[in-house]
Amino acid sequence: MDDRIIQFIDALRGAGVRVSVAESADALRAIEATGINDKDLFRLAMRATLVKESHDIPEFEKLFPSFFGSGAPPMPNQPGGGMSQEDRDKMAEMLEQMLQNMTPEQLRELFEAMMTGQNMSREQMQQMLEQNTNPGQMTNPYYQPWMARRAMRELEFDRLDELLQELMEKLREAGLNEETIQQMAQEARENQNALAEQIAQEVGANMHRRAAEERRQQPPIDELLDRPFD
Repeated sequence: MDDRIIQFIDALRGAGVRVSVAESADALRAIEATGINDKDLFRLAMRATLVKESHDIPEFEKLFPSFFGSGAPPMPNQPGGGMSQEDRDKMAEMLEQMLQNMTPEQLRELFEAMMTGQNMSREQMQQMLEQNTNPGQMTNPYYQPWMARRAMRELEFDRLDELLQELMEKLREAGLNEETIQQMAQEARENQNALAEQIAQEVGANMHRRAAEERRQQPPIDELLDRPFD
């Protein structure tokens, strides 16, 4: 956690927020006192010790989720939750059959999360991105949407639509009515949007962390140079 806090402080400095060595130490002591279980208290303790100027608060709030957020927008639905028990059993059986034969692994994980409504943890998502995508060298936040789209291409995210269509066809063959199938598909697509948002958040977090690491490796600059003229 200390390493993550240091990376966050570097990111704040890179964004123009002035944070002294003493204030960094204050932040670490504040976290020792408050702990990290209460996320709102943790955020407020960090902000109170690291931000001196009110105009820097928006930058703090923008960067904070990239380093300490859950990284997992809640899945809005459990697709098929409104089905009869018999229909849910059929869908679960067909889904299990599809998952057993599905490759590559990251596609299986994404489709399972999408169809069950079970959130992927931040650790799972980070591991997936590390194993299956090229992180690139861009660290400018301007390029985050482009980097997120590239990551989704490398994860074969678009194939989720094809897999959903395949499952819908299997359910039709099993005798489920079209209204039930369409409702399930709509719920699954809303979960798919939540997964896309999570991927974008994690890509952005990785970019911020790489930028902070690059700044740590640069020669130190006198903090006075960053002070506003007034």
